[in-house]
Amino acid sequence: MSVGTLITFDLLVAVLTAATWLGAGAAAAARRSGIALALFVAAAVLSVARAATAAVLAGAGWWFVQEKVTLTLPLLAVAGGVAAAVAGPRLVRPAAPMGRTAW
Repeated sequence: MSVGTLITFDLLVAVLTAATWLGAGAAAAARRSGIALALFVAAAVLSVARAATAAVLAGAGWWFVQEKVTLTLPLLAVAGGVAAAVAGPRLVRPAAPMGRTAW
């Protein structure tokens, strides 16, 4: 794979990661816990894929990954960790009986 293709793939993964995190937050705000949990898991998997694309790009040189290593991945890790700590237990908790919310 060429470096240009890897950069394009990394940008695609970055957009999908942001979209799934935003979708998970919107679904959680709308109290759609099933959808929010699915998007939360997808966002976590895409976050790991984002780190993997950065690692593959690192083989092509520091020039291609410097902003990812110093800024993007640490911010993604902190935001993902906070989201997992705050929303994770609520999304995994069994559904409440009819008429009562799990939130």
